[in-house]
Amino acid sequence: MKMAKPTLLVLMAVSIAAPAIVRNRWPVYGPWLVHQAVCLAQAIAPSQPILVAGTTVFTAQTEMLISTDCSGALGVRTFSIIGAVVLLLNWRYAANFRFLLLYLGSEAILWLYNLARLAFEIIYGEQQYGVSEIMVVVVAGLLALAAVRMARSPGKLSGA
Repeated sequence: MKMAKPTLLVLMAVSIAAPAIVRNRWPVYGPWLVHQAVCLAQAIAPSQPILVAGTTVFTAQTEMLISTDCSGALGVRTFSIIGAVVLLLNWRYAANFRFLLLYLGSEAILWLYNLARLAFEIIYGEQQYGVSEIMVVVVAGLLALAAVRMARSPGKLSGA
């Protein structure tokens, strides 16, 4: 359990660098992400014809290019910066295994949300600007609330 602090710091550093990592690995990550979003879109709307060429998606309503400017990686970075501030402000109580699990769960929620947002955009042919930022703020607020609650109940900490 002593590995929670260094693991958390490494994960936050990697997440803060997420946009650069995504940009450098886009030839592999981009088509994979588009494939996942298209699979989800076809599961939701199976009768809609969807064609994919690399990271470009064609539907009856629109042609959509998914690029490194996608707000998902930037949202993870923003969330990680906010999470790092929460961690620094509550280092004694938040740098434990429970906070690490909360942090990983929060990042997974943001990734799944981004995937669902991309699928929605593919199905309806509309881009939703600003929605990701709201989700980042909500998830970061919930993480901060959890860290504050952990600080108020130090007897229930596990693995500090």
